[in-house]
Amino acid sequence: VRQKYYPLCVEAIKKVTGAPIVICFHHLVRGHATGKPFAGLAHADYSTWTATNLLQDTPPPGIMDFKGRLSVMNLWRNINPDSPIQNHFLACCDGASVLAPDDFISVRVPTGEGKETHMYHMCGNNHRLHKWYYFPLQTAEENLIFMQYDSDPHMKCRYTFHSSVSVDDGTLDYKRESIEVRCVAYFPDAENTLPDWTLPPDMRVDAAVEACKTHTKYVKASPDRRYQMGAASYIMADNHRGWLMEMLDYNRRVAHHAAYKDLTDDQQEEVADKVAKDPNWKSFMDQWAATMFEGDPLTAAVDFVELHLLGFQKWPPVHRDRTKSSIQEGHIKELVTGTCAHFKGQDRYPFTALKASDWPSVWKRLQAADLESKLRDLAMEPTG
Repeated sequence: VRQKYYPLCVEAIKKVTGAPIVICFHHLVRGHATGKPFAGLAHADYSTWTATNLLQDTPPPGIMDFKGRLSVMNLWRNINPDSPIQNHFLACCDGASVLAPDDFISVRVPTGEGKETHMYHMCGNNHRLHKWYYFPLQTAEENLIFMQYDSDPHMKCRYTFHSSVSVDDGTLDYKRESIEVRCVAYFPDAENTLPDWTLPPDMRVDAAVEACKTHTKYVKASPDRRYQMGAASYIMADNHRGWLMEMLDYNRRVAHHAAYKDLTDDQQEEVADKVAKDPNWKSFMDQWAATMFEGDPLTAAVDFVELHLLGFQKWPPVHRDRTKSSIQEGHIKELVTGTCAHFKGQDRYPFTALKASDWPSVWKRLQAADLESKLRDLAMEPTG
């Protein structure tokens, strides 16, 4: 999909919009083959905050400080070449019939690793005014392109509420198969319509404290168990502040999160201190972290090291490439013992409860779990 279909989507979006820069960043296949259900709730996936975060997650190549217009678009199509869509159609609401802000219900959804996305559900109070359209019998050769977000306030449609709709005409059991690809389009020559998220200096610490409390609690809902155990290892070692500093540092310097990007070093320290001293936040995190490690410390260390090393492809390039080379050269035992020593030096649980003499036992258990072949298989995959 990424190698062959994404380039076709890029060309289609460029042709429709005239955007000189288009990047596909996500796709989703729905239907009985994947088990992913149809989205049967009227919604718009991108708020201004979520859409403009794409500047950090999917930046335009070769432009350090982008100014101009940004649009997020969906390209949706039927992928069954043998049958046009007979039911469970994708319906879109005419943007001119939507009332703002009345129809926009803001929803915050945790996505893991302390992150969240902001989207909108549609309020049904004004449904008599809404005009909905769907395309019956859409074939696999037809693309439905619609706007998810447009930074230009002068555009007639900046958001498109959409939903799967079913028509009770005897085809409710129709097995629809579809794919949607999300793209961000950059218009560097257009008037700058991007919002300025810079907070006044006297508001930055308090805003960051509240944002930090919210984001760190989302770790409980993260689908990434490796990230969860990494966070819990700080908490279980009573090093709440250490984890907060790591999270803040990433979101401030790498992700450029709006709540943290303008903090100074001293303000970052102040935010970490205030959050770590909050008894309610600390109690919540302590109770959650205790559920992450089961059994004795040695078993916990084995699980932790395995999850940590199996995630090396997601590490920063320098550490990722160094680890990949070590795996390819057969130095996996050294990687395991080095990982144990590293986390012991950071006072991270469960390594705080173990001694260096326990490292060989960790290695033997991981050998029995076939960690070597798993890492070698991962090292053979393309980087990035």
